[in-house]
Amino acid sequence: MSIQNKYKCLIAAPLFISMIMNSGCNTTESDFYIGDINDVKLTTDPVISQLRLAADGAESEIKVVSNVKWELIPPEHPFSASATSTEGNGIIKVWSINNINTAATPTSELTVRAVDFYEKYFKVTLIQQQLLFQMGDNDYDGITQQEGGNVDIMIKSSIDWKFDITGNSDWIKLEPGAEGKGSWDDITVKVTWTPNYTTSPRDITLRLVPLDQKWLEQGVTPPDPFVLRQEAGTLPTDIVLNTSEAEKTYIPMSIQYSSKSPIEKVELEVINISQIDQQPNIVTVPNNYGGDNYPESGNINFTLDNLEPGTPYIITPVVTSKVGTAKGESKRVQTRGDLIFNYPTLDTCNISPEETGVNAFFKTISEIELTSFKVSLCQADNTVLNTQYGKITSVLDQTNTPISWIGELTWDNNVKLLQNTDYYFELTITGNDPNRPDVQNSIQYTLGYEHFTTLFRLPEQDDNHPIN
Repeated sequence: MSIQNKYKCLIAAPLFISMIMNSGCNTTESDFYIGDINDVKLTTDPVISQLRLAADGAESEIKVVSNVKWELIPPEHPFSASATSTEGNGIIKVWSINNINTAATPTSELTVRAVDFYEKYFKVTLIQQQLLFQMGDNDYDGITQQEGGNVDIMIKSSIDWKFDITGNSDWIKLEPGAEGKGSWDDITVKVTWTPNYTTSPRDITLRLVPLDQKWLEQGVTPPDPFVLRQEAGTLPTDIVLNTSEAEKTYIPMSIQYSSKSPIEKVELEVINISQIDQQPNIVTVPNNYGGDNYPESGNINFTLDNLEPGTPYIITPVVTSKVGTAKGESKRVQTRGDLIFNYPTLDTCNISPEETGVNAFFKTISEIELTSFKVSLCQADNTVLNTQYGKITSVLDQTNTPISWIGELTWDNNVKLLQNTDYYFELTITGNDPNRPDVQNSIQYTLGYEHFTTLFRLPEQDDNHPIN
């Protein structure tokens, strides 16, 4: 309908206009009478003047917003376009053929024009990207730490792409994903490693390939594959058990450790040495840091209680992380108490008197710690002629802790004695009281008195030399 006819209808039939207004209106020109060109709506949503297509020519859409009939003047080759509707609002679909010429950037233009209002139109410039398919310049073949991390992978691709992945990829996450659309801009894929809670290193291989295999037939060459690596998880380290002075039924302790993965539990293996069946008792160390989890590295103070008085124990610290379990060095500790023990005994006593001297060897075995083994040579009137100290060694258990002590002395015959005379050796022991594990815990007592008589010899005839 022309503008002149519309104006005639408006002048001649005001009643008809009122009826139309009362019945509502439609957004298309067939039901709504446009007053003049200023009332014509014809645009895109959003408003654009340019549309970029990927190198594969994948279909893209232009949303047309209009209140009149309109027509589409299509673009030139290699572009194509079609409209879903040309009355009122509609969608224009635009596509192209594959652009396998890496040097060319095809360009054309489509026009949308209002029917009967040729002054009302808009144009959209179409540009198709040249073929681009390659990785960025970064080197991704490094190794990441066991705690996890991330790296940004750069892609330059004007066609739809994906990563072919070789290996188990459960431990990595790709954002926004392992495949995507071609883009005019550089594409960033963030790779995030989860922590490695295994004791083995791990890796996967990725290769950028076209999502549509037809591009391989048209000469697209995928870039070389690259490897993402992660180091192995490690067990807790630097596990050290420290003990304070033991009481009768408890021992104040602390345990320190270091870990690169979350700690699940801290324990002690406690063995009562005095029992025949020396099976370890597992004791859980409380988390005194607060919260649900132990710190990954720390020093935990605690008290090991419910112990037997006067009893030796072997205690081993055990720390378990998400990677696994590790043990620290064992310690031998003993509670205070009325420990029943045997005093040192004389194991060997060999005395060989001579006319004016004596040779001797002594050996003692002790359940308590020896600090000295003293042997004194005495006359019958208790006068001490000489004193010597023996050598002390120890017998170790599996934790390298002494469990028994040995004192040995070979007498140095450097004192001239009288022949046919009575003498004796006094054997004195000094040790540590196991029931009093402190600095004032010495035990001293006489192990025994070993008597002997020097030999007697008359000079032979014509022998006037003194007896040595």
